[in-house]
Amino acid sequence: MGNDMANYFYEDVFKSAIHDLESFYKEEYAFRVKVNYSDNYWQHASIVGRNENSTIRFSSDCCSQRINDSRDLFVALLIVCHELAHFLNHHNYFISSEDEDNRIIEAWADNFGSKIFMVLITFGEKTSDLCKKFEVPEHAGDRVNLIGDAFKKLCNMFYRNESKKYHYRIERMMHICAGISSFLQFYWGRLDIQLTVDIYLRLYESSGMYDIIETDLEFFPPSNDNFDKIIDIHFPLQNNQPAITLGLKKQYRKYIDTAFLKDLSMIKDYRRVFYQTAIAQAEKYEVSENLKEFFEDKLKELG
Repeated sequence: MGNDMANYFYEDVFKSAIHDLESFYKEEYAFRVKVNYSDNYWQHASIVGRNENSTIRFSSDCCSQRINDSRDLFVALLIVCHELAHFLNHHNYFISSEDEDNRIIEAWADNFGSKIFMVLITFGEKTSDLCKKFEVPEHAGDRVNLIGDAFKKLCNMFYRNESKKYHYRIERMMHICAGISSFLQFYWGRLDIQLTVDIYLRLYESSGMYDIIETDLEFFPPSNDNFDKIIDIHFPLQNNQPAITLGLKKQYRKYIDTAFLKDLSMIKDYRRVFYQTAIAQAEKYEVSENLKEFFEDKLKELG
């Protein structure tokens, strides 16, 4: 890499991603992301404000992190895409005191955010330029490997399994995997559960997260949250409109549209993917039979 690489920071990645996302919307809708860079708030990244005042904010410390290589680039992208998922889905229009509701919202931000991530690195003009500068590989499998490596760094930076607002990091990887799989299946034009399992295992194997996996499986098992709530939460936020956030150009709708129907088939597919990856994980890492049977029973319930 050339010396020009020395002058890129997380804030540059955030701005490029937001510019590209805004370009995916029709001009007449004047879609703009409200964002505050270099905030002094203690959290590195979050979305604050209510309803139309919802604003993504990044701390000064976060914005000033240097991008040294392709892994750093992907870490920054994972961070901004998670917050963009909250923004597009109007999560700050929803109020609940239930921890489960908050975990469902954060899970959807992980899932939807990973789809935004894939759309940006595939179609985003400025994001694609950054990928070239930092020599991100072209092959989809190699990119999945790099995402796994970036996720491990993100785990060490931010994900500590300490908050009831989030699923444990092992489960968050499942949500991210489901989002990547959803994008690739629409991109390649075929639905394949085995593809999701392969992506999931590749994410873990490439990142070398075995120590984290074994510890988390023993002490922080995946939740029994009701994923049907994804529809219950988001459908009212659509407010009888075609989508929560209007104006997305047609070519991107199959990937990151915020349209929700009163139809649980989509959630059944999501849960099926989730439990398949959990079973694959249990088999690979020889966890207790009780945990494996729990997920197998959940899968059978879906029919």
